Parts: sequence; structure tokens; C-alpha cells
Amino acid sequence: MAAAVEPEPPGPSQDPRWRDDPIPGAPLESPPSTPDSLGSAARQSPLETGAPPGPGERIGCDRPGHGSATSPLPAASLADPGGPDPLERRLEQLRHQLPAGTRLLAVSKGQPAALIRRAAALGQRSFAESRLQEAQAKQEALADLPGLDWHFIGRLQANKARAVLRRFATIHSVDSLALAERLARIAAEEDLSPAVFLQVKLRPDPAKAGFSPDDLRQAWPHLRTLAPLRPLGLMTIAPLGLGPGERPALFAACAALAQELGLAELSMGMSEDWREAAAAGSTWVRLGSALFGARSTPG
Repeated sequence: MAAAVEPEPPGPSQDPRWRDDPIPGAPLESPPSTPDSLGSAARQSPLETGAPPGPGERIGCDRPGHGSATSPLPAASLADPGGPDPLERRLEQLRHQLPAGTRLLAVSKGQPAALIRRAAALGQRSFAESRLQEAQAKQEALADLPGLDWHFIGRLQANKARAVLRRFATIHSVDSLALAERLARIAAEEDLSPAVFLQVKLRPDPAKAGFSPDDLRQAWPHLRTLAPLRPLGLMTIAPLGLGPGERPALFAACAALAQELGLAELSMGMSEDWREAAAAGSTWVRLGSALFGARSTPG
């Protein structure tokens, strides 16, 4: 039986949960912008349209070719007066290292809009953010760039659901049936059809949320009916402290569960473990420091 529909939370002046971080005394967030002010870039993902690239557009960064892993890549910055652009060098190396069928999702949280703009000029179109307020500022600063594909990868608080749906084409962190039902209801009200990944927790990890495999199997018959949500696949994060020898087994288990449920996409692998995830069949690897270097904004 579907969970009861919870009422919309009050606006930011009444509800302290509108803060980005649940820290007492933190400043309140402004209400989300209206859909008309956002443009269409955040509403439609190239993953879904299948449209061919426009004149002069490079898609190799999101759909890389075959390649083999090399040594760790050097740190990136906006410019390197003494040599080639390090961001360009790292992006090109990643394109050659990622196997066919594995896309690069550039995790731009903590990075300035200028660096995202530079990556976009080099052909990268898909970017991931985990904090709503930070993402809003960057999206507004980059509104002149057509075709950016924004993904939300952070823990999604229920009271942020509407604003996130308005600004992101794809959500990687749907970690409960209640959240999925809420997203489906709001998406219908907003006339949106977001792509979503269901987050699964395959090992004990108090720092992470997600469906257990058994809970997901039980909820799946209902989840697949929650139009207009479009479940694409599964997302998982390897727990901290998991040894390199254990990560391949975890990623393989996630791939097997996705296949069992008939889901084609896998969001697995970050900067320190993307090679194991790609080898297990990940279709999206979420890379931050491996592409951009250390974050400009810590956290």
C-alpha cells in the first residue's frame, strides 16, 4: 500500500528545514525560483533525448571511447601559464581511460562556476551538485550556456524536493519509498518527468542512506508505477574503509541487482574507486577530484 501523502511543508519563513544543512542558527534559504525563470536546460537530459550533438559539439567527454587506466592524474586548475591547460589534459586522459558505455559525471560541488564553464568549453556537458543553494548560484551564473545536463547527487531532504526537481534533470539519491512518492507527486504538479536512480546500501554504513536489497525488491512493484518518475537504474557508494579487494564484489552485487530488476543504468564509482566500478559495468562514474583537483570550497 502506498504511503500516505504528506502535506507540503510551510515556506522558509515558517519552517527551519529549508536550511541547506540542519544546523541550528544557520541562515534560511530563499524560496525556490519559479519554473519559468529556469530555462529548459535543467529539464531535459541528453541521456534521455538521444538527440545528436549540435554543430561543433563534442560528446566524447560524456561518452568516452575505449582506453586503459594510467597513473593518477595531476591536479587541475583554471589555467597553467607554464604549459597545457591541466583541466583539458585530465579530461582528455579520462576520456581515453573510461570504457565504452561509461559516462563521466563531473562532480562540480565546491568548484567555481568559472571552472565548470571551462569544462563545458572542453566538451563536458554533465555536472553533479549536492547542495541546492550552491547549485542555484552556479546555474544562474551559467545560464547563458546551452545544453548543460545537471544531476543531483546529494542527500535529498523532503522539503527541498520541489526546488531540486525544478533545477535537475536527473536525481541519483532516491533512497526511500516515501521520497519516491513525494517526488512523483510534485513532479506531476510541476509537469516534469525526472530521471531517477534508486540508492541502495549493500554494506552496513551508518553514514549513508538507501534501500537494502530486500527492501528494494519488495518496493519495486510499486516504485515502477510512480509516474511521472522514470527509474533509470541503481546508485551505490562504497563505504569508507572498504578495501580495494572488497569493492569489486560490492559493485558486482549492485549490477546483479539492477539486472534482476530490469534496470539498465548504474551510477557507481567515484574518484578513488571508479576503475573497479567501470569494470563492473557502471554507466556513470561520479568524478570530482580526479577531474578538477581539490575543491575550492571545502566540504
